[in-house]
Amino acid sequence: MFLRWLRTEAPMLITVLFCLFSWSLLFGVRQMNARLREANDARVVADSHRRSGLIADFAEERRRIAAQLAAMPEVEHFLTNRALGMSMKYGLGVSLDAVEKAFRDLLTRPTLGGVPVYQRIVFLDGDGTVRIDVGGEQGLLPPPPSASQTDAVVEFDLTHGRIVAIGPVWHRDRHAGSVVTVSAISLLERFLTPVTADVHFRELLVHHGTEVPLADRAASLSAAEARRLSEIPFDRVYAASSR
Repeated sequence: MFLRWLRTEAPMLITVLFCLFSWSLLFGVRQMNARLREANDARVVADSHRRSGLIADFAEERRRIAAQLAAMPEVEHFLTNRALGMSMKYGLGVSLDAVEKAFRDLLTRPTLGGVPVYQRIVFLDGDGTVRIDVGGEQGLLPPPPSASQTDAVVEFDLTHGRIVAIGPVWHRDRHAGSVVTVSAISLLERFLTPVTADVHFRELLVHHGTEVPLADRAASLSAAEARRLSEIPFDRVYAASSR
């Protein structure tokens, strides 16, 4: 009786067992893929944190250097000599020469990957008059900081592809001018994964809803897409359709 039932139902039983086995395999593969995806997402988030941290450190260093230049002894000596009524021929000219020499020394260092960090360094009077302007970059300067601005700031000028740091100059508790440093925004590309044939993804930077223009990475986002990316919550990975 049992043997007859077994011969009759064996194909169905084998089919059921095979389906259960196949389902368990598919479930295992699905779980493994989910764990791999989670691990990859975590790696992407961690790597993005590291790269964004490097970019933030680079920008902060530009701000810090601008503040140091604004407070350097050579600038203080110029302002002191001017307050004493010295002329350009007697005293002021020598003071400005010392400031210019310090600026020119900074143009050759530091470097990032062999490329000088600074393109231009400018010293402006309190009324915006340019006293010293060294470097080859000749774009428009940002407006001078207000008299109430006490701390150096750094700005990303996406229109002109520049990183601009502004250090207010103070003398005897009064605003006396500013030091402006200009760096190429394309330097930030050195913090991203190089674009090569064996890299199957692209990294880009979005700043306040606008894609940052980088020399070796053609702009690939529309204005609307860049704005949407800037609204994505931090530390989450989203899939995007390829174009």
